[in-house]
Order: sequence, then structure tokens, then C-alpha cells
Amino acid sequence: MPLDKQSTSKLLQNGSSFFSKQIQFEERAEQIEMLQAIIDAFNERKFAFIEAGTGIGKSLAYLLPALLNSIENDEKCVISTHTITLQEQLLQKDIPFILETLNLDLSAVLVKGMGNYLCLRKYYDFQDHASLRTMDEQEELSELENWIQTTHDGSLSDLEKVPKKVGWEKLNCESDACTFVKCPHYSNCFFFKARKKCKDAKLLIANHHLLLADLQMADSDGGGILPEYEHLIIDEAHTLEDIATRSLASSASAQYILRKLNELVAERGGSGKLQRLKHVLVENKDIVEEKLIDLVANDLFPEKKVTQSLLFEAFISLGEFLNQKFTGSNDGKVALDSSIRACSEFVDLKTMFEELIEQFKGFTQNLSSVIERSSEIDDTQAKKKLQNIIIDTKALISFFEKTTSTLHDFFHPDESEHKVYVIEWNSSRSLSGIRLLIIQLNISEILADNLFSLRESAILCSATLSHNKQFSFAKKQLGFESEELKNRGIIEKLLESPFNYKEKVLLATPSDMPDPRSPSYQQMLCENILKAVKVSQGGAFILFTSYSSLGHCYDKVESELIESGLLPLRQGDENRNTLLKIFKENPNSVLFGTDTFWEGIDVPGFNLRQVIITKLPFPVPSEPIFQAKCKQIEAEGKSSFMEYSVPKAIVKFKQGFGRLIRTKKDFGTILCFDSRLIQKAYGRLFISSLPQCQRCSEPFEGILKKMQNFYESNREWSVTESNR
Repeated sequence: MPLDKQSTSKLLQNGSSFFSKQIQFEERAEQIEMLQAIIDAFNERKFAFIEAGTGIGKSLAYLLPALLNSIENDEKCVISTHTITLQEQLLQKDIPFILETLNLDLSAVLVKGMGNYLCLRKYYDFQDHASLRTMDEQEELSELENWIQTTHDGSLSDLEKVPKKVGWEKLNCESDACTFVKCPHYSNCFFFKARKKCKDAKLLIANHHLLLADLQMADSDGGGILPEYEHLIIDEAHTLEDIATRSLASSASAQYILRKLNELVAERGGSGKLQRLKHVLVENKDIVEEKLIDLVANDLFPEKKVTQSLLFEAFISLGEFLNQKFTGSNDGKVALDSSIRACSEFVDLKTMFEELIEQFKGFTQNLSSVIERSSEIDDTQAKKKLQNIIIDTKALISFFEKTTSTLHDFFHPDESEHKVYVIEWNSSRSLSGIRLLIIQLNISEILADNLFSLRESAILCSATLSHNKQFSFAKKQLGFESEELKNRGIIEKLLESPFNYKEKVLLATPSDMPDPRSPSYQQMLCENILKAVKVSQGGAFILFTSYSSLGHCYDKVESELIESGLLPLRQGDENRNTLLKIFKENPNSVLFGTDTFWEGIDVPGFNLRQVIITKLPFPVPSEPIFQAKCKQIEAEGKSSFMEYSVPKAIVKFKQGFGRLIRTKKDFGTILCFDSRLIQKAYGRLFISSLPQCQRCSEPFEGILKKMQNFYESNREWSVTESNR
């Protein structure tokens, strides 16, 4: 049954029940327009791209149709977000508010991945072998026993103290080690209780990572993480492409492989799977073939050591090769191109990894054979003792098989243009800092075929989804150039913020700043940042595109900021939440941040009244995925700079700009110290993508005066707020 657009729209108009429930509620034409576009997408089985400026109230605009459609048409809807903050807002504030106001009865559930839940089978298996544990591990298990009796849902987020000695990864649920209904703890299983709630719920809240993990698992025997659903709403959709690119990659981490090997034979104590297997077999030597015991003790134990030794040798040699060939940084990322593959040192490395791969294959086959033969033991008591060992070892075998496959594919790359082979490393962490990635570049095809085409409707929304007032870039990257999706129909809405940017925001670009690539740029940047934050008297976010530039600038100005009565804060000195708490409590703070502070940060009010953007946030040219995507675009005869670099930078620039105004009362200045914004033709695309506001471009001394006048014009409200 189609949703009634007129009656649903009235819920957001003056005089509706929302007004009596919430004092600050007000009618917003943009919010109603967004709601109507989403109703059209639901009713007509279409897709929608919606850019909703700050203050529109987009969550209410999509929650109302989602909830009402679920009730009236008995259809499930998944809402996926990027940040935990937005998930909490939806579940703790917005959804309860709507249900209470409209007197609706509907279940909304937060969906978490399997690895977030404690596995009772693993926990009780650990308890049964307490004698093999250290005192610290036994203490953690005792604490968990109390928690199991009182926990809300058995998930990691409900756990106050994470078991570090035992390790959460040894206790959590995992699909390869799950026997589903055959498990003796199935009826009490935290994960399956949560899964039942998901099946019963009509509205499911997830994050983008889980959404993509579900996409990968949908064809597996255990099924996907999410139940079948008809409608999909993706909020913070501007982040989906990058998250999908990483989430859908195959990877092999030296540190993680080593951890899994040590689950077989523990370095300390006798709690490894093979150590326990040997113990049970020896205990039952009267009914067990002596050859089977010999295979474990005399073959598998030494083979594990050889495998581990080859792993160390191969990855450490790879790290040494990377540090010699790519000097000058503690960490890096490089694509495995033909020039690297051809050099003699890498050819030697490939030989080492091929030896490791063959060793892994043989070891895994022998391990699998031993487990199969152990499974055939008939004795009831022995069978019971072996059950958990066999289940967990089979999960490790599955991991080793996938790892072997990934390592083989990495060193025998497919010449397809749709894949890029990347090595990430950190020289300060030696072996543990190396990771191999096989990244799919045809993300748009995967999303179109395996995600969006399967839905009755999909709504993608964000405050920064367009560039130059168009959705062409986002649609291309997310698969909506597919003929099938285009034929279904795509609704597009650009809804500007209701906030008064024309009076409340001054965007200034100094005309006398050197080009960011100039040797004199960094020195002048530091000097001008000092002058700017003194005018605003703090309350500033300074957004950088690199941590090295941030560190250099912070070190140069820190002491003078303190002398001026300002509080300097630097990303990395504390965790993000602590830094934000300090910033919000101190109106004279100056926070230096990179990536994590460009988006998803909400500081309403007087305490954030200046945002400084040091450079236009173009993607890092040397980043392998970026390079590969640019190469694809150039092969089509197009400009990768205008088709990819500029749109990506505009979306991020808009995110940085959007930190400033979060409520109707907010005001402030935005300084961009990148002269390309006014000197290059593409700079107009950046500016035209922003809300209309006051703008000025002149020598910096003149800008300082304009800033002073701007703050003076807002002085009455500023003084009121700062004295609260």
C-alpha cells in the first residue's frame, strides 16, 4: 500500500503532534521536501540521492517514511550510518521520540557483527581447562562469569573491562567456528538471540562496515549478517565508496597470521589447540592409533615451527626491502607494480613467499587430516573432550586456507585493471606492521549488482554528497551509472541548509599567501594562524591535510599561543573524545587536527567560532588506490584531476566547512590558506559547492580587520555565551 504523502507531510507541519512534544520543533520546508522525495522512492521503488544541508533535520525526514512503511506494508528497512554518534542519536533519541509521539508499536534494533558477541561455547571450554591458564587469565574468566549473568546483550560494547590476557578474539563468536543449532549453548547464545531480534524487527540500524560485510557473507552457508530486507537508507553516504574499497579487499597481515598460528601451539603454557589435542589423544592411547599421536607430536608441532620460521623470514625480509627502497618515512603504502615485481630483490622475496605458501599448504593439509581422523574416534568420553578442539581447529584451518590463497594471489597478480595490489608497512613495528592487500577497483559494479539492485528502494543522503550542485560523481562511484539502476529511476534533491550563512559566516582567502607547494608557505602559514586565532580569541579548529604539517606548525606556535592565554590542543596527544571534551569546556581552545576532525564532529555554540583550512584537501597523489583509479580514468581519455581529484576534494572541503555552523545561533569565520581557491579555475567549483556566505579575498592584513569587524558585529551574543 503506497504511503500517503500528504498526511505524512502534515506530521512535519505547524500544529502537528511533534510541536506539543518538543518545544524546539519547527516547520522546515526543506525537511518536508526531503520526506516527500523519500516517500516517492518507497512508493515507486526508485532510488534517491539527497544532499541535506546542516539543520534540515534529515534523520526525522527519513525515519518517518521508514517507520510508517514498515508498519503499513510489513517491509524491513536497514538504515546504515558511518559514525557511532549518529547511530546513538537514532536509537536513543529520534526513534523513541517518533514512536512515543505517534503512539506506534515497532521494534528497532542495532545490528552488530558476529565478532562483537561472546561465544559461550568458547568461554565454557576455557573454563573447563582453567588449569592451563595463568592466574591473570583465570581472574579475567571469573570476572566474565559474573558479567555473563548480568549483561544486557553479551556484546563487547556492554563489557566494562576487556579481557586482555585471554584476548577477546579467543572468546568471540565467529562463523567458521560456529556449529549453529548443533551447539549445546545455542538456546542461550547471545549472537543468535540478537539475530532473532533482527529477524523480528522492522527497522535495523547498522554501520557501513557491517553493511558491506553482509554483502560479502550473503552467499555463505550461514547466511548474511542481516536478514532479508526491502529498503535501504544510507546516511553519511559520502563515506561509502572509501569504506567499500577497504572492506571488500582481501588481506594478509603478518601479525594476525602469527596470532592464529599461536592459537595452535601457545608460546607460553599448554593451552594451544594442538597441545590440548595431544593431551586428549595420549589420555586415550588405548583406543587411539599410535600413528595419530605421532603425527601430532612429531609432525604437526615441528611443521608449525617451520611455518612460523618461514613467516618471520619472509615478512621481515619484505620489511627490509621496503625500508631500503622507500626510505624517509616510518610508515608507507605502495602498489605492487611491474617495476617492483621486476627488480631482483623482489624476485628473491617472491621465492621466499612461495616457499612459505607451499609450507602453509602442506601444514594445513596435514592438520586437516589429523582433525578428520580425530573426528572418527568413537569413544563417547574422548569425543566430548575433542569436540571443542576440533571445532576451533577447523576454523583455524579455514583461516589458513584463505590466507594461503591470498598470499598466492598477491605474488601471482591478475593483470586485470580491476585490482590493485598494495603493501602497507610501518618500519617501527617490524614484522607486525606489514599487511598485504588485494583491492577491488570495480566497487561501483559490486555495489550496483550485489547491494542496490536487490533492494526495492535505496536512499543515499548526506550534507556533502554533491559537487558543483550535481550528483554525477557520487552516482558514478557508487554504481548508479548501471543501466538497470538508471532504468528504475533516480530521484535527486539538493536541499540547502535553513541557517543564515549570509550573515553568520565569513569565508576569507588571503590573496598574498604563497602556493602551498612553495618553500615559504609553511612559515607564513604558522605566522598567519597565530594572528587569526588571536583575533577570534581561540574557539578554533585548524584542519590539516598531513600530520607532518600539523606537527611542524604546532611546535612553532604552541608557546606563543599559551603566552596569549589560548589553550593549544593537538590530535594524537589525547584520544579524540577527550580532546573534544576539553575543547568544549574551554572557549579559548585552539585544536590542531587532521582527517578525523574534518567530519563527524559536532561542536555547536560559541566555543567553535573559527575554522582554518590550511590546504585544499586533495587526495594524496602517491596513495596506491587513488593512483590506480586515476589510471583507469585516464585510460578512458578523461582528466583524472577534474573527474576524480577535484570532486573528492570538494566533498571533503565541504565537510571541513560544515564544522562551523551547527545551530541557528552559531556564527564564525572560515579561513582557507590555500591561494588556489581563488587563483585556479577549479577553485570556483569549490566555492559554488558551498552555501552562500560573506566572502572576501585580499591581503591577509585586510582580512584580519574584516574578521575583527565580523566578530564585533556578533559581540553581544558572544559576550552572553562566553559568560554563561
